[in-house]
Amino acid sequence: MPGCGKSTLARALCEAGVAAVADIDSLVEARARRTIPAIMRFEGEAAFRSLEACVLADVAAEPPLSAGLPLVVSTGGGAPCVPANMDTMLRSGTVVWLRAGRERSLRRLAAAPGSRPAADRAMADGRLAEWFDALLLERTPHYSRAHACFDSTELDTPEGIAATVRRFTDTFLTPTPSTH
Repeated sequence: MPGCGKSTLARALCEAGVAAVADIDSLVEARARRTIPAIMRFEGEAAFRSLEACVLADVAAEPPLSAGLPLVVSTGGGAPCVPANMDTMLRSGTVVWLRAGRERSLRRLAAAPGSRPAADRAMADGRLAEWFDALLLERTPHYSRAHACFDSTELDTPEGIAATVRRFTDTFLTPTPSTH
């Protein structure tokens, strides 16, 4: 969901040296040689989703080099809502649904105007919370297919980020000893 802390957590995992990150949105922009808002404006959402699906499939088929680190693939919130995308993700690795508290997510969205056009429109109309709730309701059936859910609420302070990175690393990136 928008405001769940995906970008913050991905950046922190990379900075901590515990994971390499492939950001699907950044890869889409690089392939298209334009920003996602520009793609959406000039080519439409269908063109963006098609490009997003191609990039996701490419990363799943041939993951970028990760220097021996686990690879975390960060997608935009709409990517898992395309069933074929979620199927690709589920086949390729552990899919984690980041969930932040509702109020925290709303505060994050309100604090970052200009970065999410749909949220900006909802804010301008005084309907941010209603928009968020409707989006969560729409996306939950798709997100609930994930292998795991992870609380990403505490990503607003350096201490919270460090603690969240440790929890994520311990839960998803630390190999478990095999039992022979």
